Amino acid sequence: MFPAEFHTIGCKLNQTETAQVAEMLREQAVIRQTADDPPLAPRLFFVNTCAVTTRAAAKSRQLITRLGREHPDAVIIAAGCLAQHDPESLKNLPAVKYILGTEARLRTDWWRGINDELLLDVIQPADSPRRSARLAIDRHRARPFLKIQDGCDFGCSFCIIPSLRGAPRSVPLEEVIAAAQSLSASGAEEIVLTGVRIGAWGRDLPGNTRLIDLLCRLLALPEPLRIRLGSLEPWEVSTDLVEFVLSHPRICPHLHIPLQHTVPSVLAAMGRPALNHTRDILFELHRNAPFTAIGADIITGFPGETDDDFRRLVADLDALPLTYLHAFSFSPRPGTPAAHLHPGIPGRLTKERVQTLLKLNHFKKAVFAARQMNRWLKVIPDYKRTDSEWIQGVTENYLHIPVPAQSAISGKQQRIALSFQPQVGFVGQPL
Repeated sequence: MFPAEFHTIGCKLNQTETAQVAEMLREQAVIRQTADDPPLAPRLFFVNTCAVTTRAAAKSRQLITRLGREHPDAVIIAAGCLAQHDPESLKNLPAVKYILGTEARLRTDWWRGINDELLLDVIQPADSPRRSARLAIDRHRARPFLKIQDGCDFGCSFCIIPSLRGAPRSVPLEEVIAAAQSLSASGAEEIVLTGVRIGAWGRDLPGNTRLIDLLCRLLALPEPLRIRLGSLEPWEVSTDLVEFVLSHPRICPHLHIPLQHTVPSVLAAMGRPALNHTRDILFELHRNAPFTAIGADIITGFPGETDDDFRRLVADLDALPLTYLHAFSFSPRPGTPAAHLHPGIPGRLTKERVQTLLKLNHFKKAVFAARQMNRWLKVIPDYKRTDSEWIQGVTENYLHIPVPAQSAISGKQQRIALSFQPQVGFVGQPL
């Protein structure tokens, strides 16, 4: 068995799939992770790459290059989205022995031992057999991730995910339930449902199954298990789904929606629908449940985004009942329609716009937290650090709050009251 180390660039879905690969290799007695005493130097590095943005792709290559330089005798596995999108850019990096695309990394037949030949295993999603998504679980978290879906076919003009991960595919219902039961039995008190488009879960399965049907089955599992939804596209945030979430306390009052923009002309250039219906739902949600967290992904610097467009975007985001923002600069990806759109936005101006959005994010997060001073909340602390007085935790409505380490049990719900300490900020005081 090889001492191994795992690295992930990119999203929660990537993190979940990295954990699944590690578990697969341990089960096959291929690797052991470097927790030996004394620790052994890793001989194998698995790097799950990202290609959604130019920056993510560059970070992936830089990490692989650094690992190869620092560990010249190690074997490096470059896997995931960049391996699928641009395997040629990885072939000559130091010590790379395996290049595994998005499908290949999750199969069990790619491991062929260390030999003198580079293994390049990239299957184009369009050529892959039509099947369900592969189940993936990240058990090594206080709030484990459970992958229920993969792929997207919506065709946003800026996005390469359909070419990397293929069409929407759902993990079958009984597989999800069995995995959730296993997590609950092992002591998990929150499960985070992840996927590229979890709102599309079930549409490719027999019987016209919907995400609400999956949630109903998950809610039948024993308490104190709570369920958190991952990202939902705006057109998949229906009134029925919102009402269902609000009516079940064990579903976390938290929605994350990749709005990407709010100005109709920019959304049209992105290949996305206008947000009129979504706005109505969000305002109604806020009226009925004002302590529900509502987050959004936003892209600025998209080709043709004028100063007026950006001012309107900021005004719209300020007015919407959002509690936090993830702001991104537009990154042209080869092979997508948006890569050829004009006029482009200067990088300096895009960075300024991102900074404006980050300031708005900071303000909205602070206002949302301040409104909950002295409320009772339930926080799940992350894994403890022995050198820290505080440990970070996450409330049901997605406040990231430090709680006293001495009173926290990692992964176990704890009732707190939110207060403010000048040197720390908002903190959770145990009740």
